[in-house]
Amino acid sequence: MAELKFGQTIINSQELNGALDEVRFYHRALTVSEIQTLATAPATGSAPAITVQPVAQTIEAGQTATFSVTATGSPLTYQWLKNGVAISAATAASYTTPANALADGGAAFSVIVSNHLDAALSSSAGLSAQLRSFAALFTPEEVAAGDTGISDDFDSDGLRIGVEFLTGTDPRASTSASSIQTGTHFEAGAEYLELTYVQDLNVNASGDVQVSGDLQTWLSGVPNTIVLSDQTLGNIRTVAVRDCSPFAGHARRFIRLQVNIPAN
Repeated sequence: MAELKFGQTIINSQELNGALDEVRFYHRALTVSEIQTLATAPATGSAPAITVQPVAQTIEAGQTATFSVTATGSPLTYQWLKNGVAISAATAASYTTPANALADGGAAFSVIVSNHLDAALSSSAGLSAQLRSFAALFTPEEVAAGDTGISDDFDSDGLRIGVEFLTGTDPRASTSASSIQTGTHFEAGAEYLELTYVQDLNVNASGDVQVSGDLQTWLSGVPNTIVLSDQTLGNIRTVAVRDCSPFAGHARRFIRLQVNIPAN
C-alpha cells in the first residue's frame, strides 16, 4: 500500500507545513449537497441505517406507484434509483412514479440514504404494471342471407343493430340511454367484471354474457359467469351478470354480450 502524504507530489517533494483538523476518509465520492453540509455543519450526527426497506408494488398500467424508506441517522439525504440509475429530483424519503405504461413492468427501485458519515443502499423493490382492461363487445350472428348485418350501427349511437333489436330501441334513431352497462365490482379484496343488459321480451332474440382472457375463447354460464339478478317488469327484462374469475392472475380480461337472433 502506498504511503499517504498531504501536500506532496512526485514532482514537488515539499510536505504540508501545518496541521489538519477533522480528517475524514470516504469510500465514495461525496455529492455537492453532502460537501455543502460538511462545510456548514459540525462533525456530529450518526451514520444512516435503513430500518424499513422499500416494498414491491403492483399497479395497473397508467397508475402511479409510491415507494418509501425509513432510516435512522442524522442528517439524512436520499437519492432514488431506477434500475440502478439515479432519478432526477427524487431526493425525499418517498418516491412516486409517473403514470406507468406496461413497459415499466419489471423495473427495480432502490434508494441511497446518506450523510457526511456514511451511506446505506436499500434493497430493490420491483414494480409490476399489469393491464386491467375490459370491453363490451357485440358480436352477433348474421341474419338471413340478403338482410342487413346486425353488427352495423346506422344511427352512430354506439349501439349496434342487434343490441338495439334485443333491447327494443329503434336502430334508426340515436338513443342516449345505453342499455348495456359494463363495470367492475370489488369483493373480499378481489375485482371482477360485471355486465348488465336490458332485453325487450317482445322481440325474438336472446342474450348471452361471455368472458374471455384472450379474445379467442369465450365462456359463459357456471362456473364462468354468475347471474347476480334477473328481473322482469312488464315486457322489460334486466339481467346483471358477473365474471367468476377475478382480475388477479390475468394479464387481460374481457366481457361481452353475445346477441343471438334466429334467422328468418
